Amino acid sequence: MHVTDGDANAPAFGEGTRTLAEAAKDFGSLPVIANGKLGDPEKAEQLLKEGKADLVSLGTSALANPDFPNRVQQGKKLKNFDFEKTLLPQAGIKEHELQAELVHSRKLS
Repeated sequence: MHVTDGDANAPAFGEGTRTLAEAAKDFGSLPVIANGKLGDPEKAEQLLKEGKADLVSLGTSALANPDFPNRVQQGKKLKNFDFEKTLLPQAGIKEHELQAELVHSRKLS
């Protein structure tokens, strides 16, 4: 079962409660994959060692570091996730091109 929370190491249901991954392990019978701010290898390892999850998955950390496992293994610094560089379009659309497209699409409707 793959569970995602804002922070996989934080209580999911209020202070003093289980993490979402812990709840899935306690009440389910499937292996649990945790996701949520696990880009710090120590945090991810802690979750696994404490038995709160069986596996971890990465989102933004993997986008910023496609070679994440190698970087960690080699002790290299991890890059920070940059939303604009990673997820926003890189095309240089000019304002007049955008307006022309909007006019064209309205004529078709």
